[in-house]
Amino acid sequence: MNQLVLLKSMAGADVEWCKEVKGNMYDIVVEGFQLLSKWTARIWEQCAWKFSCPCKDAVPNMLHEMVMSSSDYEKVVRYNYSSEERKALVELVSYIKSVASMMQRCDTLVANAVWETIHAEVQDFLCKEEGPE
Repeated sequence: MNQLVLLKSMAGADVEWCKEVKGNMYDIVVEGFQLLSKWTARIWEQCAWKFSCPCKDAVPNMLHEMVMSSSDYEKVVRYNYSSEERKALVELVSYIKSVASMMQRCDTLVANAVWETIHAEVQDFLCKEEGPE
């Protein structure tokens, strides 16, 4: 990030160094999106498994009374998670929110670098495809 701020403040920076810094920013943004995607997919997979295997029996509630009629949703959401699973789920959601928030705050700083890197990669690809025959 500091390199990108320095790059914006320099008027005549080395072209190769500029490309390298922008490429690094692009790689970091892609890695951030991949992490968000992977973590979100794990939550979806875990929720799908919990919904496909709901708790069969009613579980005593906080007042140690038996719950006579629990809805299917309660059997899945309320009674089907152990305290460790709930803690891990909350922790993973907080990771997702933190990384997404951090990426959103840096959006204006890295947007041009990401667009320029994508443009350069597309141009390189097209030039290789249209090469001499």
